[in-house]
Amino acid sequence: MRTMRWTRALILLTLVGVAISLAGAYVVSVWVRERPDGISFIKKLIDRYGLMGVFAATVVTGTVIPLGAR
Repeated sequence: MRTMRWTRALILLTLVGVAISLAGAYVVSVWVRERPDGISFIKKLIDRYGLMGVFAATVVTGTVIPLGAR
């Protein structure tokens, strides 16, 4: 019986994760369609700071300093 509860919880968690990922992909696609300069902004950001710089800023913003996205 205990295994059934864990299995159901894992399936539910997986479905929630997939739904959140799909919703995020949709939001990004709408953002790119409405603001074509968004891709060039991301490219400039990576060119300026490099992939590791962007990664470090993302980790620091999300964990150390809980700031909202702009």
